[in-house]
Amino acid sequence: MLHGDKTRLIEFGRFAATGRKERGRGKPETFNFLGFTHICSKTRKSGRFVVVRKTQRTRMQAKLAEIKVELRKRMHDPVPEVAQWLSAVLRGHSQYYGVPFNGRAQNTFRR
Repeated sequence: MLHGDKTRLIEFGRFAATGRKERGRGKPETFNFLGFTHICSKTRKSGRFVVVRKTQRTRMQAKLAEIKVELRKRMHDPVPEVAQWLSAVLRGHSQYYGVPFNGRAQNTFRR
């Protein structure tokens, strides 16, 4: 059984933008799934349809807050040990969220 508040049907895909434009409804809606915000878009060069997966804002903010707390706890630990831990965190984040069109969010997280 699907939950009425959590489940909805949205127009999304290659023809969503043209269909919504014809009806005067604006851009297709975005949705969050598995830590990504999925967006209908087109490539700059050829204008072909592409699904842009961008890191979900709330997930990134929560992870950065979690890292900040952990760095406070490790403040007096040896620098190489902290660097090794932080390197593992950044590597894991990059391996999961490192998808095409998500470079800006990756750089924001890294900085």
